[in-house]
Order: sequence, then C-alpha cells, then structure tokens
Amino acid sequence: MEPDLTKDLEEMERELKKLERNNNIGLISAILAVYFGLDSHYHLSSALFNWVARTTSLYGAQFLVAIVVISLGFAAHLFKRINQRWYGGVECAFGVIYGVSTAFGIRPGEPMFGHWATLVGCIYIIARGLNNISDARGKAKALRKIAAPPN
Repeated sequence: MEPDLTKDLEEMERELKKLERNNNIGLISAILAVYFGLDSHYHLSSALFNWVARTTSLYGAQFLVAIVVISLGFAAHLFKRINQRWYGGVECAFGVIYGVSTAFGIRPGEPMFGHWATLVGCIYIIARGLNNISDARGKAKALRKIAAPPN
C-alpha cells in the first residue's frame, strides 16, 4: 500500500501558510523595533562617534565607520542568501522608515537636494525589497511544483 502523498502535500501547504502568517507578524514587529530603536539611539550613536573621534582621531573614527559598513554589507549578503523574503521585508522597512523620517525633516527655506536624493534612494530600496519578496515567492512556488506528486 502506497502512502497518500496528497494528504502530506496538503498538510505541508497548511504549515507553510501558517509560517507565512507568523513571518508577517514577525516582520511588522521587526519594523517597529528598528524604527523605535534607531529613533531612540540616534543621539547615542552620535556620542559614540564623537568619543571614538576624540579617542583616536577623526580619520580613525571614519575608518571604523567604513569597516562597520563593509562588514554589515557582507552580513546583509549572507542574510539575503539565507532568507530572501525576510531580507526584502527588511529592505522595505528601512526604505519606509528613512523615507518618512526624511520627509518629516524637510523644512522650508533649507537646501533640499540632499533630502530629495535620500528620498529617491528610499524609493529604490523599497522597490528592491518588493522585488526580493516577489523573487522569493516565485522560488517557493517553483519548489512546491517540484515537490508535488505527479497526477
């Protein structure tokens, strides 16, 4: 007697939908945590940079920032390879957070080129994030087709 693969596949589909719902709740929580975390630690990071600049030198502090940025870039690459959908969600969250923050930072009479350049960058980041989410869903759909038993 052969096992009923249709029931197993249906069970896997239900579990996948449940995981997707949980991931969405987790993603919204992560977005809020990042927003409030960055907002409340902005002055702390400024104080930390000033301390490093006083302790080493301005170039030492700038070099440290460059090393941190490059390291985070490599970490982001690894994160994207592990879970492209979550990575896309984080991209969208950063784009939205910084887009809103930048929009509320625009003041009449001040130079606006930097604000507009940042907003264009936010648009690009959000578009890339949505593209990564879409690509991840397409890959998941293709895997489901491969795993589905033949009719």
